Amino acid sequence: MTTLTLSPKVSVTSRVEDLLWQGGLIIIAFLPVTFLVSLYDPRQLNEINIWSKPMKFYASVGLHMITIAFIARFIDYDVRRKFSVYVLGWVLTFTAIFELAYLTMQAARGRHSHWNFETTFESLMYATMGIGAVILILIPVVIGLLVYRYPVREMRQGLRLGILLGMILGFFTTLIVAGYMSQTYGHWVGGVKSDADGLPIVGWVRSGGDLRVPHFFATHLMQIIPVIGFIADRFFQRPRLIVVIASTIGVGMVAFTFLQALRGQPFI
Repeated sequence: MTTLTLSPKVSVTSRVEDLLWQGGLIIIAFLPVTFLVSLYDPRQLNEINIWSKPMKFYASVGLHMITIAFIARFIDYDVRRKFSVYVLGWVLTFTAIFELAYLTMQAARGRHSHWNFETTFESLMYATMGIGAVILILIPVVIGLLVYRYPVREMRQGLRLGILLGMILGFFTTLIVAGYMSQTYGHWVGGVKSDADGLPIVGWVRSGGDLRVPHFFATHLMQIIPVIGFIADRFFQRPRLIVVIASTIGVGMVAFTFLQALRGQPFI
């Protein structure tokens, strides 16, 4: 059972990585539930099943939470136990649940969650979701900096640098792409404003540009670069160089797909 005190440190049973790990698993657990609901609810938005968007977000946010849980365990034990670090975990968890709850509610109502200004409530919630999205990518940067500044003693250098670069580059590239997309009132650039003929699983449109493509690559730098650092520590003599090269390629991929989308060209 999780216990919490108002002292500078929290109980060993209240570790931030456990909180994030459990939160991520709970979120992912809703993925099959939402899939089953989609089989019996034929309603559509943008000419695809209304539950497709919540399912993607459950998968993405759940993976994000589990990633941060994995990363947090590399913070020095004494730092990790501090109450302030535990609060970061709670803020991240609450924000993720809030965002997903609203997405699910809007799907159940048959309403858009993004770019929806039809009512005062929905306009306010869209703005609130924007703040929540920033929190979801900013707190991992703080945790990444804590890992880099206060690593556990046995941590290797490739993973340490991979976590730092993955969090920072993922934050800034996501902020740029998502910030631009939030001002365009949709993810389509040219082509038909429909998701009916999108790529399997990801749903990226094939009739024009899709700003969700660079958004995907930007956000998932937070998972990809740390994993590359983890692998580089085990198979390469210069793991930090591998991490730098991978980070450069990753940012280049975000830039390429962003410009591709802006030109109205489909990813495939």
